Amino acid sequence: MKSVCIILVILAASCMSDEDQSWLKISHACIDGHNNDVYFNIATVGSCIYKCKHGAIGFTCRSIEYHIMAKVCILSEVYSNTAYDDFNVPCPHHDGWTYRQRYPLGHRLDLPNSCIKAKTIANFANVATKEDCWQYCLVKHKCKSLNYNKGSKACKLTGATYETGKLYAPCPVTGWEYVEKH
Repeated sequence: MKSVCIILVILAASCMSDEDQSWLKISHACIDGHNNDVYFNIATVGSCIYKCKHGAIGFTCRSIEYHIMAKVCILSEVYSNTAYDDFNVPCPHHDGWTYRQRYPLGHRLDLPNSCIKAKTIANFANVATKEDCWQYCLVKHKCKSLNYNKGSKACKLTGATYETGKLYAPCPVTGWEYVEKH
C-alpha cells in the first residue's frame, strides 16, 4: 500500500510542475491578428491556460494572451515562431496583456526585441544574419541560445535557456533578438 501512495504523490508532483514548466511567459507581449478564440470573464491566467489545453475546438492551441483586469483570454494556434512578424514585445497598442506559449515548440524558439542575460561562451562579429549566428550555435559545444543584433551584426552564444538564464522581453538594449535550441 505504501508504494501506491508514493506513486500517486510522484504523479501529482509531475502534473503540478507541468503547468509551470510547459509555458513560456512574456509580459506585455502579443500576436496581432491571430485570435482563434476569445473568452470573457476568465478569472485567472491558469484558467486561460486550461481553456487552451482542453477547450480549443477545431484548432491546436499553442499560445494565449490574458488580460488580468479585463479577464479576457485569447487562444491562438500560432506562436512566436510561426507568427514572428506579428509577434510584438512590448505589445504596441494593448497595455496589460500577458502572453504565454507552450514551451518548447519546434526545434527552436525565436523572440524579437528580446535577449538573455547569461555568461557568453562565444562572441562573433560581422555575422551577416541571425541564421548564420544560429549555425555557429549548432556547432558550438554547450551552446543553448544566442543573442543576435542585426544592426551591429553581433552574435553572442550562451549556455543558458529561458529556464536557466534571465530573459529580457523587451531587451533593454534595442536591436537584439533571442534564439534558443530545443
